[in-house]
Order: sequence, then C-alpha cells, then structure tokens
Amino acid sequence: MIFLDNIPTASWQWLLIGIVFYTVGIKSFISYKKTTNQVALFYAYVATSAGVSYTLWSLPSIFSSNAEVIKYFSMVGDVLITIPIASHAILVWLLMLKSKRISKWALLIPSSIIALWSSTLSVADALSGTNFAHISNSGELLLGNLPSILSVLFIILFYPLAFYFFKGIRSSKNLSGKMRGVALGLIYAGLATTEIQANSFSSTSSQSEERTIIFVLMIVFGVLFFVITRIAKER
Repeated sequence: MIFLDNIPTASWQWLLIGIVFYTVGIKSFISYKKTTNQVALFYAYVATSAGVSYTLWSLPSIFSSNAEVIKYFSMVGDVLITIPIASHAILVWLLMLKSKRISKWALLIPSSIIALWSSTLSVADALSGTNFAHISNSGELLLGNLPSILSVLFIILFYPLAFYFFKGIRSSKNLSGKMRGVALGLIYAGLATTEIQANSFSSTSSQSEERTIIFVLMIVFGVLFFVITRIAKER
C-alpha cells in the first residue's frame, strides 16, 4: 500500500464519482422494486456498471504504485465503461422511439458495434503501450484516452437525451420533475461535450480539466438526485 500523501488526487475523485454511481444504482433499483418502472431499472444497471469502471480506475493507484497493475485494471475499466454508454441506446428507444414503432435494434446494434470497436482499440492501445493509464513523474494519475470512435455514441445518444430532458421541463407539473429534467439534461449535455472535447486533445493537456468538469457534474447530479428523492417523498 502506498502512503496517503502519495495517492494521486484523481484517484480520490474517480473513487468518489464511483460511489455516487453506486448510490444512484441502489436508489434506482429500490425505486424499480416499488414502481416497476423500466427507466428506473435501466439506471440501476447503468449506474452500477459505471461505478465498477470508476472503481477500477481509482482503487489500484490507491493501494498500489505498480505500473502494470494500474495499467491493466484501468484497461478493464475502459472496456466496461462502453457497456453503460452503449446501453443508452435502450433509453433513447424507450423515451423517444418506442412510440414511433421503431425497432430498438435499429439503434442498439450499431451502438453495440461501436462499443465493441472502442473496447478493441482500448485493449490494443494499452497492450502496445501507446495509450494507457499511468502515474506521471509529478505524481498525477493519467488515464488513457478513450478511443475517439466512442464520441459517436455521445453524439447520437447523449445529446438527444439532453434535448429530451430539457424539453420536458416545461411540460412537467411538479418541482421534482422540473429539477430532474434540469439535472439529467445538464449531465448528458455536459458529459457528451466534455468527452468529445477531451478526445480532441492529448491526455496530458486536457485530462485535468476533463476530470474536474466530470467531478463537478457528478457531485451536482448526486446532490440533485437526493434533493429530488426527498421532494418526491414529501409529496
């Protein structure tokens, strides 16, 4: 185990984001058990999957300084994160396309292909040593950039969802619904924009800014999630 003062700041931030995801996953599953809402079940699985990825990105550098351990655990995290991202094809279908009688496979199959392509590139880059997680000379944890092809999923899935939730704010009749629309719209638009921007630069020049933006977005999302839950209970 490495000393606490030698643990990269990013490791704690990624771990905290993972905890937020786990919490959202548990709360969503509880909500599904009460309401049988398919969207709640979707968020339960997606949030938990994302939490696993953030755990794999953070814990190795907290308990070990071994470069190979950090690289391979992060590589698995890079592969697993494509699952919750591509799974949003199901959410887009449920919320926006199902009523139009469009098959879910029309969006799920290409999204899955892109996710598989991205995972293959992540593994190849890590094994070849061209793009992998490591601790820099200054003690900063730098994750390997996700393949640029993954930006396609953010464009075709996350931006439409952001538009959907923002659009629903006006039609929502209660405060909790409006807050949920604002929170989810900001999260989807923010994550998509951040990831697309990050893929346009090298990891050394953009990752600190990217990490900060994602960290703030996840904390804001976590706070709003609990506020919305509290309001829903009071009503």
